Amino acid sequence: MKKKKFTYKVFIAILLVICAPGLLKAEYKLGIIEAPGQTVIVRANPSETSEQLLTLNHGDFFDYESPTDSHWIKISIFPAEGVAEGYIPKANIRLVESLTEAEKKNIITDVLNTQQLLAEDFQKSTHETLEKNKTARKKLELHDKKKYIYALSMIPSYLQSTDDDTILQLLLATIHANEGSANELPATILAQCLIAKPALTIGRIKGITDKAEQTYIVKQVEFGLDNYYECESVVENLTNRKMFKIFIINKINALIFAQSPRNH
Repeated sequence: MKKKKFTYKVFIAILLVICAPGLLKAEYKLGIIEAPGQTVIVRANPSETSEQLLTLNHGDFFDYESPTDSHWIKISIFPAEGVAEGYIPKANIRLVESLTEAEKKNIITDVLNTQQLLAEDFQKSTHETLEKNKTARKKLELHDKKKYIYALSMIPSYLQSTDDDTILQLLLATIHANEGSANELPATILAQCLIAKPALTIGRIKGITDKAEQTYIVKQVEFGLDNYYECESVVENLTNRKMFKIFIINKINALIFAQSPRNH
């Protein structure tokens, strides 16, 4: 009996049927400060007289829980050190889930473009004075923590609903610009993009003409899948999960690095 050939379409179906449901059910409760020209005070409790913890600016991100009443919302953010929790007035926020796709794209594009520029400035600063290098690093790390990680979390669901190849291309370029970063989230997000839109993601990676860059991106996909399968019970048994991850990684490498078929 002739063995059936494992096809690209079968691989895509496996990703969509087995992996995607767990991803698509995940909901990121993310909000953005909406207060042009103002600062918003984060308080210890939902009261105007409560202790002031810190301030946020227009465009800053935060994670949130369900509102406690009609006026306040409990949030968590990443200040300079650690994680802070507190309350802000609901009047000064917009929830990401309420944004239009165009608004989401504008936010993601702006944050990723800025991250690229800061990463490039940091790389250049390694050949300059120590003071300039420290300043560039501080700017990059601050943007990474306050903006980049939040915008990244918006991408898989945005990609799922839009098929926006330009955002995927920008994500790959930003990940490459940040080569050497200790931040593991971009790789995990890239793996989630692969699971959400496998054909689109593999096609975009195959289209990278610089082989060193392409190889680096594939390694990031592999690393991201490591993180994803460690955190998500998409395959219940741990041993089976590891075997399934290896299977997926091998197929990705075969699909991306295989030579294009000749036209007959």
